[in-house]
Amino acid sequence: MNLKNRLLLILLADVIAITATACSTPNKRAESPMTDTVLEGSLNDDDSLRGGSKDIIDEIITPTIPITGNDNSYENMGDTPSIELTPEEILEISLNEKLYDANIDYNLVIKNYLDMDYDLRSPMKDDYLRAIYMLMLNSGIPIQTYLKELHIMMVMQQIPTCVPEDIWYASFGNLIVLSNGYPSLFEMFIDFATFVHEVSCEEEHKLNDYYAYTCKKLEEELKLSLSKQ
Repeated sequence: MNLKNRLLLILLADVIAITATACSTPNKRAESPMTDTVLEGSLNDDDSLRGGSKDIIDEIITPTIPITGNDNSYENMGDTPSIELTPEEILEISLNEKLYDANIDYNLVIKNYLDMDYDLRSPMKDDYLRAIYMLMLNSGIPIQTYLKELHIMMVMQQIPTCVPEDIWYASFGNLIVLSNGYPSLFEMFIDFATFVHEVSCEEEHKLNDYYAYTCKKLEEELKLSLSKQ
């Protein structure tokens, strides 16, 4: 193996390591598919999971990873072997391509968006999605950790229900910390959770009898979850 190919192998290994570790609604709250009591746990001011401000990483350098047509693998470089990507890695790369914005003032965008009436939010939604993504990316927690909790939110929001506090914290502990005390976890993250789901799901989506966003896959996961209780 010549020196050029050895350097490419080292570069690819570094990229894999970085990737693995980094891993319009109506204006009436009553018309939302979930009320304040749905998907909301009992959040006390002294709960340890509500963390206050977190240290922010000032700069994030995200590598561009070449992808081949449809084989879910890194593009071969010289004699470097092809490496299969997991669905989670593919989703993470896709979100990065769509949402990464190093220049956005994500804290200000999030504050302005959540302070707006529902019927005024639509023009700012794209900026809000980028802001939530950058908030997660700069939190110091692997993005895959948040994606797992967002998926749980998408499954649970299909049917109105109250969640016991222990299940609430076990399911959404990292999102709770990230929300920094915002009173509605659902309101803060449901737009982003829906966007992430749509990026990775090819099923037809609709509103169910509870006016909640759903599809065949989400319905199946909800049935499976309820059957285990």
